Amino acid sequence: MKLCVWFTVLLPCTCLASDVSIEINGAIAENGCVVASGSQYFTVDMRTVAAKSFHSPGVTSRAVPFSIQLLSCGALTNAVMVKFSGESYGNSGLLALSHDPNAAGGVGVQLLDRKMAPINLNQSGSLYELAARTDNTLDFYALYQAVSLPVRAGIANATVEFTLEYQ
Repeated sequence: MKLCVWFTVLLPCTCLASDVSIEINGAIAENGCVVASGSQYFTVDMRTVAAKSFHSPGVTSRAVPFSIQLLSCGALTNAVMVKFSGESYGNSGLLALSHDPNAAGGVGVQLLDRKMAPINLNQSGSLYELAARTDNTLDFYALYQAVSLPVRAGIANATVEFTLEYQ
C-alpha cells in the first residue's frame, strides 16, 4: 500500500499598487421651507351650521378656506406634497369629529385642496408647486359633510395633523 501526500505551501507575497485617489464632489443645499408659526397650530372657524341643513347624506356646508404658510424655501425647493392625518369617520374618508359627550353626530369634515378636490385622509395629497428662495402659501378648504341621518346638533370640532413631503 502506498501513501501519497500532497503538500501545498503558501508563501507570502508582496503586491505592489500605486496610490489611488477618488475625488468626491457635491453640495448640500436646502430643499425645504420653514412652516410659519401661525401655520403650526391654528383653528379653522367653521361657523355654526344648522343640523336641518343636512337633509340627506352627502350634503355639505359651505367650504371654509385656510392656508399653510411656508417661509424661506430653499434654493432647490420646487414642490411639496401635503399629507393630512387624523381619525377617519368610518370608511367615509372624512375626518371624524372629536370624541366629546356633546359632539354632533352624522357628519364628518371633508378637506379639499386648492382646486376644491377632496383630499384623501391619511394619504399623500395633491402636489403643490413652490417658488424657490421665497415664501409660499398652500391653500386648502374644509367643510362639513353629512354621512348619516339624522344629523345630531352639537359640538363639531376635529383635529388633523399635516406632514410636508418635499419633492
